[in-house]
Amino acid sequence: MIENIQSGQCFFPLSMAQLEVWREHVLFPGTAVHTVSARSIITGPLDPEKFGAALFSIWQRHQALRLTPVSGEDGGEPMQVECPAPDRMFDLHDVSDSCDPEGAAESLAADLGRKAIPLDGGPTFRFNLIRFAPDRHIWVMSYHHINMDAWANGILMRDVAAAYCALVDGKQPELPEAPQFGEAVESDQAFLESKRYAKAADYWSGQYRTLPDRLVDAVPSVLEGRPPEPTSLQRIGVDAATMTKLRAVAAEKGATPARLFMAAALILFHKLSGATDMVFGMPVLNRPTARDKETFGLFSLTTAPRIQLDPADDLDALLAELDRSMRGAMRHHRYPLSGVNRTLGLAAQRVLQLFDINISYERVDFGELPFGDAVAGVPRVLLNGVERTPVEIFVREYGDGERVEVDLDLSLGAFSEEDAALLASRYSRVLSWLASGGAGSVSSVPLVDASERSWLLDGVNATARDYGAFEPVHRAFERLAETHPERAAVRFEGVELGYGELNDRANALARRLLRAGVGRDVRVGVALERSVDLVVSLLAVMKAGGAYVPLDPELPRDRLGFMIGDAAAPVVVTRTGLLDVLPVHEGRTL
Repeated sequence: MIENIQSGQCFFPLSMAQLEVWREHVLFPGTAVHTVSARSIITGPLDPEKFGAALFSIWQRHQALRLTPVSGEDGGEPMQVECPAPDRMFDLHDVSDSCDPEGAAESLAADLGRKAIPLDGGPTFRFNLIRFAPDRHIWVMSYHHINMDAWANGILMRDVAAAYCALVDGKQPELPEAPQFGEAVESDQAFLESKRYAKAADYWSGQYRTLPDRLVDAVPSVLEGRPPEPTSLQRIGVDAATMTKLRAVAAEKGATPARLFMAAALILFHKLSGATDMVFGMPVLNRPTARDKETFGLFSLTTAPRIQLDPADDLDALLAELDRSMRGAMRHHRYPLSGVNRTLGLAAQRVLQLFDINISYERVDFGELPFGDAVAGVPRVLLNGVERTPVEIFVREYGDGERVEVDLDLSLGAFSEEDAALLASRYSRVLSWLASGGAGSVSSVPLVDASERSWLLDGVNATARDYGAFEPVHRAFERLAETHPERAAVRFEGVELGYGELNDRANALARRLLRAGVGRDVRVGVALERSVDLVVSLLAVMKAGGAYVPLDPELPRDRLGFMIGDAAAPVVVTRTGLLDVLPVHEGRTL
C-alpha cells in the first residue's frame, strides 16, 4: 500500500484479475463490455429510505465497493483508491402509471443493464429501483467487472437483505466484520513472487507454443479500430426432464452436467469449423478459502483448456480428454492469460485472444431473500448487449436445481441474426443427443432436424430447370441457315459469309472428314490462324461428330508434334501455306 501524504489517500495495486479487466478496458473505453448487471423483483412493501440506508451500510462494510482504479503516473501500472460515497445510493424510477407497468419496468431494467459504467474515478457500481406497482419493484444492480463478479453480487444481495430487515425491525445493521479486498491483492503479490507462479508460466508457455485452430472466422472489430459489435441473444430453456437425463448421463460417465454443456459446445464447433485442436475460455471462481468466499470483489479469472478432438472418438473419450485438459488448466488457473497473448503476439496476427468461445456454468445457490415484510426474488442476469468474444455461452442453474437457462450471446460481427438462431437450435440438438446417452462417435452427432435436412437436400438442391430438348450447336446453326441463309454469319478482314454459304462449306468439309474416319469422339487437330476458314473447320468437325483440338501454328514444331501425338488425333486440318510449319505425324492432313 502506498500513502499519498498530500491527499491522505492510500493507493494499492490492482489484483491479477483486476489487471486482466483493466487491460481489456483500455481497448474498449466507453463501452458496456465490462458492465455486469442483474435484476431482482422485490414483492411486498418496500421503504425506499430504509433501502438506501441498507445499501449505504453495505457500502461501508465492503471495501471493494469503495474502490476505484486510477491510471498510473507516467504510464505506470494502474492503482486503486477508495473514493467518497455517492450523493445517493440508488435512483428511483416509477413506471406504475404506464399502460403496461411490468413490461415498462422490465424494458427499463434491460436498458439500464446495457448502460456502460465508466472508470472515471467515481463509484464502479450503479443501483436502480423501479416501482411498477405499490408493492412491486425491480432492483437493478450494475457494476464494472473490475470490482465484482457473480459471486460478489450474491454476497451483496444477502447483506443488503439482512441490513434492510434489521432497519425494518428498528435496529442498526450488525453484520460480522467482512474481510477486506486488500487481503486478496496481498495474496496475489505473494503468488507473483512464488515458485508456483514460475511453474504456471512454464505450463502455459508449453501449452501454447503454437496457436490452436480458429473456431470462428471473424476479425474482432476492436483490432480494426472499431468498437465491439452488438450481440444477438439466443436463449434456450432446458426443462426438468432433459436436465434429469443429462445428470444421469453425467453420473454414468463420471462427469458433471457442466462438462456435458462444455462438450456440447466443442462438438458443435468442431462440426461447424472442422477444428480438432480446440481451446475455449472458462471462468474460474478462484475463491479457494472460506474467507475468500466472504470477500466482496473480483476474484474470478478465465482459464483456457486446450483439447485435441478426434472425430472418431465416442463420448467417453471426449470427456476423458476434456477432463485431462481442464485439470491442467485449473491447476494453473491463477496465471494471467494476457501474458500468453503477448508472448504469442496475437494482436499482430489480428487475433484478440486465445479462444473464440467462452463457456460459463453458473449456479445460484440461494433462493428468495426476506426483505422485511417483502421478498426479493432470485436474481436474473441482464446482458449488456455487447461482447468482445464471438461466442459467449452462459449456462445458469437456479436455486431449485430444475430450471436451467442457456444464453448464447453471439457477436453480430461474426454471425447474422439468422445464423445466430440456427446456431442455437443446433446447440440444443447436440444437448438432446447427450441427454439420450450420446451413442456413437463425435462425427455422427446430428446437427440438423428433419425439416432442415429436407430443406438442404430438396430445397437448396432444387436446381433442376427445363431447358427444352437438347440440341447440338451445329443443329441450331443449320436451322438458322435454313431460315436465314443470306444473313451474315461471319466477317473477317473484308470476307463475309452468310449462314447458308457457311453451312454449305462446312458440310463439304464434314463429308471429307467422315471419309477420313472421323466420327463420334474422334479428335481432329485444327491448325489454322484466326480466319473464316477456322470457323468453317470447327463447324465441320462438330458436324462430323468429332472433337476439335486447336493447334496454334505459331507454336514450335516440337510442341505441335507433342500436342498431336498426345491428343492421338488421326486427322489434322490446315491450309497449304502451313504445311511446312507442321511436324510429320502419323495421321492424315486435310
